[in-house]
Amino acid sequence: MIIMGLLASTTSLNAGIMTSSRFIYAMARDWSLPRFLAKLHPKYATPWVAMLVILAYCVAVTIYGFMTNFVLSLILIIAATECLIYVVMALCVIRLRYKEPDKERSFKLKGGSRYRSSLL
Repeated sequence: MIIMGLLASTTSLNAGIMTSSRFIYAMARDWSLPRFLAKLHPKYATPWVAMLVILAYCVAVTIYGFMTNFVLSLILIIAATECLIYVVMALCVIRLRYKEPDKERSFKLKGGSRYRSSLL
C-alpha cells in the first residue's frame, strides 16, 4: 500500500509539474509573464524554458524544506492541495453535467445521476 501511495503521489506531482509549465507558457504567450518563458522545443513542442523554471522552483522549495525541517509540513500541504484540486475538478464536472444535460457524453457511470436539476 505504501508503494502504491508513493507511485500515485509521484504521478500526481509529475502531472502537476507538467501542467504548471503549460500555464506559465500560456501566460508568457499572452504577455502576462516575460516572453522568453513561451519558447517551445522545436521537435517536441514542449515549453522547455517554463519546465526549467518549474524545476528550479521545486528544487528550491525542497532544499528549503530540508534545511528548515519543514518537510512533513510541505508534504501535508501538497497532499491537502491535491485533495482540494480533485474535489474542485469533480464539482466542475458535476456542474457541467447539469448545466449541459443534452450534450453527448463519451463516458457514462452505472448508477450515476439521471435526473436533471438546476441546483448546481
